[in-house]
Amino acid sequence: MSQRFLVTGGAGYLGSEVVRRLCAQPDDTVGEVVVYDNLSRSNANLFIGHTLPRKAVRFVRGDLLDTRRLRNEVAQADVIVHLAARVSTPFSDADPHGFDQVNHWGTAELVGLVEQSGHAPRVVHASSASVYGTTTSREGVGIGDPAQPGTAYAISKLLAEEEMARLGDQLPLTMLRCANVYGYNACVRFDALVNRFMLDAHFSSRITVDGPVEQRRALVHIGSAARVFEAAALGSLGPGTFDLVERNLSVEDLIETLSGLYPELETLYVHQHMPGRSLSVRSDERVPTELIDTRTFAEQLVSFRERFAFG
Repeated sequence: MSQRFLVTGGAGYLGSEVVRRLCAQPDDTVGEVVVYDNLSRSNANLFIGHTLPRKAVRFVRGDLLDTRRLRNEVAQADVIVHLAARVSTPFSDADPHGFDQVNHWGTAELVGLVEQSGHAPRVVHASSASVYGTTTSREGVGIGDPAQPGTAYAISKLLAEEEMARLGDQLPLTMLRCANVYGYNACVRFDALVNRFMLDAHFSSRITVDGPVEQRRALVHIGSAARVFEAAALGSLGPGTFDLVERNLSVEDLIETLSGLYPELETLYVHQHMPGRSLSVRSDERVPTELIDTRTFAEQLVSFRERFAFG
């Protein structure tokens, strides 16, 4: 049976990839994909440079707090993929009010409209592994461990989870705690750690490392993340809260891999004496392995490098 999918934040880095994958589904599975986005990052690459089936996609420019506009779209949706958020690096503490307004109260608005709609769509919510806070354990944290958010961004994502949890007894709800997403797509974010390192290494032959190289990061490739969100949206990944992580690497590991790709790479180290913020997250065995990119990290970065226009 053909369904209508509402993707909030559908013009963003992850959202555009999820939209592309949903649009590739047969018409009897996906009838329409509604991209709901305010284009706050001024990234319009979803709309150019590649072809999506016109009959299957509709764009609505709107904010999460635009109640009237959002209510109309929620009322028609069979599946809601909630990706819209004020995003940053996981350890950012800038603009706490902005994070709270969009990530927390924007999600609360969406939840309230779902509750008022009188029907029970499937809901997939993008949370963040940053809700775990920091840990020096190489074994990592995961589902069942306490959430200990330490930044405004992480706190807003945990509060958004708590708002979403209200729906759990009413409809199929899947929450995915995403690690740091990296890799090329048409709407790539270059403020993400790996992507920024790639841009600087390729065009400047220099990267700057802020903090000790022992810091660890939980990472997931954009392709893996999009496939998991697609599976959740289509119902093949069931309800529950999942960790979405592909690998954990130290900053030193990142430097070593990049140096292999760019032998002339210069690395500048700042604030090495300051305590670092590390986060490792265990792989979630409930996430099907066939959805996860099997390439090595170096192979993924080689593929990324090939997409640069020159250099």
